[in-house]
Amino acid sequence: MKLWRNQMSTDKKEKLLLLIIKLLMTKMKMRNPVK
Repeated sequence: MKLWRNQMSTDKKEKLLLLIIKLLMTKMKMRNPVK
């Protein structure tokens, strides 16, 4: 159970990281629009 729970938490953290990266990328694009 502990292993499974740890796996779930890491998966959530990875998803959160991906979301943050996506947000950062979009913000950069907004600031510097592609010509």
